[in-house]
Formats: sequence, structure tokens, C-alpha cells
Amino acid sequence: MPIVAILPDKRVIARAAFTPVVLAAAGNAALTATVSDLKTVEYVLEYNITTSAGQRIDAPRDQKIVGNVVGVTVYAGGATTVGGEVIAVGF
Repeated sequence: MPIVAILPDKRVIARAAFTPVVLAAAGNAALTATVSDLKTVEYVLEYNITTSAGQRIDAPRDQKIVGNVVGVTVYAGGATTVGGEVIAVGF
């Protein structure tokens, strides 16, 4: 996904899509996204979580960043496909 902006200190804001996860019933979905425009993600600015069936989604939790991969867990209130994107800052 594209680079959103380059900051004055040369860090980059970029976004990447989460790999979709299909849930057969209510439960946790472990989402991961590789921000290929960055070598290292410093922190996440925003999560945009989507569902295929308009299910209730709890706020992302258990964030883990390793290199340019961002992982997060979300809870969906019913059977759905969970996906979305992450917007991150790094270099």
C-alpha cells in the first residue's frame, strides 16, 4: 500500500492492509499486516478495522510490532470476515 507522507525528520507514514480472517462465530481474530514501504515500524497511528457483516468489533488490543510487521487482536461479535488497514510511522 502507498506511502501517505514523509515527515521533516525523514520518517515515513505508510499504510498496509491486514490479511483477512474469517470467523465462523463470535471470537478473537488475530490480524497481521506487513508495511512493505517501511523497514521498521516505530508506532501505529491508526487502525481501520472492517467486517463483512457489520458485526460489533471491540477496540484492537495486544499489539505487537516486529520489524515491519504489525499484529493485533480484535474481538468480533459474530460470524464475519475481519480485515482492514493499519497506518504506521517508521523508516
